[in-house]
Amino acid sequence: MSSIETVRVGDIAVIDMGSRKLSGEKEDYLLWKEVETVLSSGVKKIVLDLSRVKWSNSTGIGIMISAWTMAQKEKSELVVVVNSKRLSDIFKVTNLKLILRMYDTLDEALAALK
Repeated sequence: MSSIETVRVGDIAVIDMGSRKLSGEKEDYLLWKEVETVLSSGVKKIVLDLSRVKWSNSTGIGIMISAWTMAQKEKSELVVVVNSKRLSDIFKVTNLKLILRMYDTLDEALAALK
């Protein structure tokens, strides 16, 4: 499991979840804190990079929904990079694709927020 890393690309914060399964382990909950930190610094555009995440259970889905809700409350945009078919299928079945803006690559997500 790798740590969460955040980098700035202009006025956009990219939160890289690394290579993991989102299953509600202690490190996964750090996503909430990271989104909160980014929002409190005044960032209004966030990319949640899940490109190396291969799977999520319902707790992981809840963590992502909470991150998105936090961004919405701050009138900020949060988009997601998902390129794993398995994770994309989970998002489709859970209807997350209806509320989250999803992109196949980080470049596509960054372009959409510029």
